[in-house]
Amino acid sequence: MQRLKFGSLAGDRAAPWVRELLARGAIVRWVGLGVAGIIGVLSPPRTPALLVVLILSVGVYNAASMLALRRVTDPSVIWIARIITVLDQLGCLVFLAIFTGLPGGTQIAFYVPIMIEAVAFARIIGAVESVVVFTAGIIAVEWAQAAFFGRSFSWAVVLLWTLIMLVVAVSLAALDRTLEALPAAGAEVGEGSDLGVQSAPRMQLSRREQEVLQLIAAGHSDAMIASRLHLSETTVKTHVGTLRTRLGARTRAEAVAIASRLNLLDPDGAAPRT
Repeated sequence: MQRLKFGSLAGDRAAPWVRELLARGAIVRWVGLGVAGIIGVLSPPRTPALLVVLILSVGVYNAASMLALRRVTDPSVIWIARIITVLDQLGCLVFLAIFTGLPGGTQIAFYVPIMIEAVAFARIIGAVESVVVFTAGIIAVEWAQAAFFGRSFSWAVVLLWTLIMLVVAVSLAALDRTLEALPAAGAEVGEGSDLGVQSAPRMQLSRREQEVLQLIAAGHSDAMIASRLHLSETTVKTHVGTLRTRLGARTRAEAVAIASRLNLLDPDGAAPRT
């Protein structure tokens, strides 16, 4: 039985994958702002000015993130993803505070996409962070209602919604782990069989990815690969993460095994020249 390693659950995603997710998330965010505006028209909140400020604020940082994606380096993309996740969480909590009177507390459902985003970017760390932020936020919302609107503070509401979000977070983290464990297409078609390799389309790797893969197969660490290829260690880690993502591998050793079955390794085993 394979042990579940915390590091494999908490590590950063490959930067190219994060960049693509950020680009698609920006589109979803515009849709969400439109929906928030429609809700504001159909069920006007007590503080409509605050809703307008929220929509404008989210729109500004969403547009800024779209512009930044075209210019920043891969390591910076990881930080942008973390900042955007926190801003989305805070923005959603402000939205929940504005629309406290929707029937059945339906406004709480808007936090679920935020949790999906957090898990997509940061795995189990994102799941834990999103639950902690939600709990602190819902306590703050209940306190604000009691302090400024004369409504009683309800620990039952805090506990109920926190437990629901905890279930959602655990489910998302488990699903993420399951999907990550799936092998690359064609990689597991018959262990030791040439049929799966021959029938699967050959994956195209860049020259640099091929060099990094070859050095991983030779047993080199990230630092050794960086020195050999005259790259920064951060860049090497990005290449390694990209390779693992493309190959559907959880570990470096598994990436090498899958690459071998897909005939992606140099049959002579020669490491790239410096």
